[in-house]
Amino acid sequence: MHIVVIYGWQDLSDELAGRLAKLLNLVPFETKQRLLRGGPTVIANFAQPEAAGNLAEKLVEIGLQSLVIDTDRPSRMNHRYTVKSFRFGKNILRIETCEGPKADIPYEQINLLLAGTGIVPTMTQTTTVRKISLKKTVLAGGIPLHKEVTRHETLQDEQRQEILYLQAGKRSAFVFRQHKTGFDGLGSSMQLTSDRNLALLKQRLRQNCPNLRYDERLLTRSGQVRLLGPALNPEQYFDLALEILQQAL
Repeated sequence: MHIVVIYGWQDLSDELAGRLAKLLNLVPFETKQRLLRGGPTVIANFAQPEAAGNLAEKLVEIGLQSLVIDTDRPSRMNHRYTVKSFRFGKNILRIETCEGPKADIPYEQINLLLAGTGIVPTMTQTTTVRKISLKKTVLAGGIPLHKEVTRHETLQDEQRQEILYLQAGKRSAFVFRQHKTGFDGLGSSMQLTSDRNLALLKQRLRQNCPNLRYDERLLTRSGQVRLLGPALNPEQYFDLALEILQQAL
């Protein structure tokens, strides 16, 4: 799937809304309602890259910046580490990841912090049970014989957790997860609950990093829907929403 995103406009005038509505076969009022709070926002998706590219060119012609993202291609979102623990140094943020690598990042290099709320990944449980095999029993002259049957069960977990996506230049990104990251690095300021600790972590990062751009529109489902549009489910495409926001900002 190839999605087309618009972003970067300062003021969506009636004239621009009309030209965009004509391009998308929408009424101007509907267009303005979708774009009231600025971008980025997904406005179309296509199976063929040529169609997405053609629309992106037309958007530039009417004065809108656009992105085309191939959702089947590996993205920067795949090159990130989950933070296991962290420490605030005098001039650097020290990170240890769940995957193993460690990093010392100067505060002035940290340039983007995105806050969002996602669903904990679905878990699969495997169980093995013993059942009577009728075929084996008949062949054995009526002596009951059993066979092992392996069953895979998908456990739906609707628990939501807040994450922080941190970027520092061209480094791989780092993700702080509410229920996976340890908050001992907050020292004596550490709170009793993970949500308070995450809020304190955000506050400390924003205080220490002079070049940081912070965005929290993905904290709410309504913000995710506004970015992804009506055709893409936020629960399924949360990582895509992060990628769109990261590229646009």
